[in-house]
Amino acid sequence: ITHELRGIGAPVETWNRSAGPAADHIGPLPRTLSGRVWLLTVSDVAVADLAERLAEEVNYEYPPTVLHCAGRLGIDVLEPLAKKGCATGVWHPLQAISGRGDDLSDTWAVGLGHERALDEGRELATSLGAQFVERKTDDAAAYHGAAVLSANFVTTLAEAGTSLMIGLGIEPESAHGMLQQLIEGTIRNLRHAAPADALTGPYSRRDFEAITAHVVAFKHRAPHILEVYRALGRQTAR
Repeated sequence: ITHELRGIGAPVETWNRSAGPAADHIGPLPRTLSGRVWLLTVSDVAVADLAERLAEEVNYEYPPTVLHCAGRLGIDVLEPLAKKGCATGVWHPLQAISGRGDDLSDTWAVGLGHERALDEGRELATSLGAQFVERKTDDAAAYHGAAVLSANFVTTLAEAGTSLMIGLGIEPESAHGMLQQLIEGTIRNLRHAAPADALTGPYSRRDFEAITAHVVAFKHRAPHILEVYRALGRQTAR
């Protein structure tokens, strides 16, 4: 985020607890803090403590907008700053961020909070080339769980499928490539249709004979996957 904002000429000043390539300040919090918007990109467990410490530095005459980026937390964690007059909110980049200089353009940012915080979040997203959507409720756990269910578990399922392919005598590199291509095909379908309409395979065809054969095969070859398959099968059937 820092690199991209500086690339468009936005004035950015950063603080980090430990040394990092983009950090202007390292170690203790600076004695004076400036900036119209404070963006907290620390780990989820550190947000509450940082909010308490930052609240001590707020200028009552010019309180900033404060946004945190923790998808599983709501705005209540920023209450110490809200009491000091800050407009508080959540600005969560809904992206599989790996820490390798991820590009947030053409992605989505999800916001929650006070009106001024939403305005700042929308402007930040636009500056980064991302789309912005407001989340209407503060049920952060359900929102974050939906993201994990839809994205993180894809890697888990790919690992299970790859292991099964390898067990059938297919080389690991080929197994990974085959299933990666299959997953990408599903994603292409999802770009043009709702999930129920993008579905392919035996469940979309109501091929119960094939599904039964899968259960028998998993009982024999991968019993640890059977419970997952059955649970996903029931959800897919719905």
